[in-house]
Amino acid sequence: MKRIIFPEINHPYVQEAIKLAKQKFPDFEAIGADNLEHACAAVKAGVADSMIAGIDYTSRDVILAARDIIGVKN
Repeated sequence: MKRIIFPEINHPYVQEAIKLAKQKFPDFEAIGADNLEHACAAVKAGVADSMIAGIDYTSRDVILAARDIIGVKN
């Protein structure tokens, strides 16, 4: 089962999207995080397989947090 972490899990749009996604793709677990940095750390540590963010955080903030915490490969 894939684990997807959402730092904005309490946002109504995110809740609705998760509900709709589970109807089509029931094999994933939605995990909440306190903030963007904790979500990135969870991905890096293997607690989550991926992260979806960008409702309350800007694209820039998501990209920078992912780069700085998860890292990038060349």
